[in-house]
Amino acid sequence: MKRIYLCLLLLLVPLFILCQDFDQIFHELPEPGAFAKYKYKNSKDNGEVAEGDWIVSVTRKEIIDGEEFLLVEIYPFVFKVLREKRGTLGILLKRNPDGQEKKNFILRAKKVMFAEEGKEPYEIDESVLQMLRDGSKDFKIEKLEKEKERKKVEFKDKKEREIIVYSSEITFEEDDGDRQILKGTKEYSKEVPFGLVREEYLITKLGKNGEVKKKIKSIVELIDFSFTSAKSAFQERKMKKKGFWGIIFS
Repeated sequence: MKRIYLCLLLLLVPLFILCQDFDQIFHELPEPGAFAKYKYKNSKDNGEVAEGDWIVSVTRKEIIDGEEFLLVEIYPFVFKVLREKRGTLGILLKRNPDGQEKKNFILRAKKVMFAEEGKEPYEIDESVLQMLRDGSKDFKIEKLEKEKERKKVEFKDKKEREIIVYSSEITFEEDDGDRQILKGTKEYSKEVPFGLVREEYLITKLGKNGEVKKKIKSIVELIDFSFTSAKSAFQERKMKKKGFWGIIFS
């Protein structure tokens, strides 16, 4: 059963490849219509480099059992299962999380959807989402941040905005004892959607005995944004649901 949990969690691993501090992105969600476009570059210690662009947006609001949820979409998103599936990931997130939900976006998710390019979108079955929640409960994150400076920066629209620069150290710990330690800086502004302007980390991946498995230099930078023009990959209608094997073999 633990292997099944691991396979399910691997479906969402690309989130942490695109942006190592994704809980910051999800922390204060903007109103529907907002999007932010980022470029990323990950340089491994063996010389391999991965780089590209991705967009995160909020496209609609839903009220479920009296609570407000926002649909967050991430494009491009790649499921690396039996074959590579590229498309848009949609996560319906509680707007005002509480308790452990603040530290674990999977516990905060009401629905997870995927729109593979050229195919009909589908919703991940509730049984799979519950397995994701159960399998992620032991995932731990610790953050130490200290403000370094504040500065005014002119963006592409020629408007200056205040940016707060933090020194940051983040530790992800999995239940098997492996850890990821991120040390670097993060730039944040309340005047852009999702807040994140730039982050630069040295990521050290450690085994359960403390051995260094890998080192990666990761840079993520905001290159465009809007509060009004985001478009959705998901129509507001009932979608087909897929269980674990349906996702794997589709």
